[in-house]
Amino acid sequence: MGDMRSRLRFSTLICCTLLFFTPIALRAAERNVSYSLQRVIDKLFTRKITARASTAVKVVSAETGEVLYERNASALLTPASTMKLISSATALATLGRDYSFRTVISTDDTTHDPNIIHGNLYLQGYGDPYLTSTDLKNLAAYLSKQGLREVQGDVEGDESFFDHASACVDQNGNDHSSIRLPHLSALTVDLNLLTVILAPSKRKGAKAKVEFPAGGSFFKVANQCVTVNERVRYRPYVKAVWTESGCSIVISGKMAIGSRPRRYTLPVKSPAWYAAALLREYLQSEGISILGRTRVGTAPSRVRQLAENRAPILDVCRWMNKDSDNFAAEMVLRSLGAKSGGPPGTLEKGVEAIDKFLDQAGIARTSHRIHDASGISHQNAVSADAFVTLLRYMCTRRDLFEAFYSTLPSAGVDGTLRGRMTGTEAAGNLRAKTGTLNGVTSLAGYVKSADDELLIFSITSQDIPSGKKRYKSLQDKIGVILANFSRDRFSGD
Repeated sequence: MGDMRSRLRFSTLICCTLLFFTPIALRAAERNVSYSLQRVIDKLFTRKITARASTAVKVVSAETGEVLYERNASALLTPASTMKLISSATALATLGRDYSFRTVISTDDTTHDPNIIHGNLYLQGYGDPYLTSTDLKNLAAYLSKQGLREVQGDVEGDESFFDHASACVDQNGNDHSSIRLPHLSALTVDLNLLTVILAPSKRKGAKAKVEFPAGGSFFKVANQCVTVNERVRYRPYVKAVWTESGCSIVISGKMAIGSRPRRYTLPVKSPAWYAAALLREYLQSEGISILGRTRVGTAPSRVRQLAENRAPILDVCRWMNKDSDNFAAEMVLRSLGAKSGGPPGTLEKGVEAIDKFLDQAGIARTSHRIHDASGISHQNAVSADAFVTLLRYMCTRRDLFEAFYSTLPSAGVDGTLRGRMTGTEAAGNLRAKTGTLNGVTSLAGYVKSADDELLIFSITSQDIPSGKKRYKSLQDKIGVILANFSRDRFSGD
């Protein structure tokens, strides 16, 4: 009996000891895992990496928020295009995942005559960055099928949903970007870029042939480029001169017989007029006569909608993030401004919408300075703390996370990560946004570990003296380490 009581007391002591020490043991195990990972990643920071550039890194568990690695995580560094993570997350959360960027054809005619518009035709833009000339052609074909045969008034392009600022500037009007964007307008066709193709004639002395893939009949062309039977040292010169009433294409120089056609991409400086002119041409090609002029204007408050084109926000964010499209990001920013602060959408209203969203996500304003949506401004500054907090917040948004996650480039598969981390455990696994500016490279996103645990990371290097290859290699090595990370067998060796 005494032996039985002794064994019971001993068993009770063991159980109490296990209950008392298990949480401490678990915390010690967690510390050991994070310490081991810290040692492995720290080995990557050689003197060549740390000599002049500043690098901030943070890695956390998406589920628990446990910090697995951090280095200069609170430092405010230039994010470059990883800024688009913030822009796209704000857009999905603020505009909603079912939002569409619309382009509308409407009229002030109240007669409802199916064949004749007894008034003006308005092409109203609402910020679709990816509207194409093909979309306009399809809209014209639709109106033709509905029976439209004549427009007695004007064709007007309405870009009033945005303001008219065309550059990424701060509130003091200072331009802090070395990257030039096409003119930003609520009514945009083909990324506000005009393509001109020059080809030599088959006959010496004849003028070169000029082709406009989209439209062209409304351009005034001054073509002084001649075909010659000799080697040509310099490319022909092509310039677009925009006025309120249209555009003139000025071409000069020489082209050799038999030489390849040359393609020129020119910025469109009057986007609303260009879009309206394209629509007019497509309507006329459908047999619809236009009696009035092509103009830029603002549709009345009461109009009748005739047709519309829609671009789902998820498609826009996917193209924007995977291709790192600066133009689209700035268009989305102004749409945010118009929707949250009322038209016209402006840079300032868009930045305010981002700040409010980051407040909602629990990100302190001291951890970021936002000057644009694309990341092209060197005045942007975001900490690794802010990025991982944002990415973890998006994990909690069950209504948005799957959509947001799908917009990110996949390592070794697509977008700006197509050629990186191929043949590793990170390929087809790691989803992240890249960033590149003069002296800056960054990468932030998600990766699943060997235990299928979702990890969140942010890596930014700034003040890189020359070349970014070494620092992009650092990002890739960290990504592969995280993809191979296992809590069960990670030793740190």
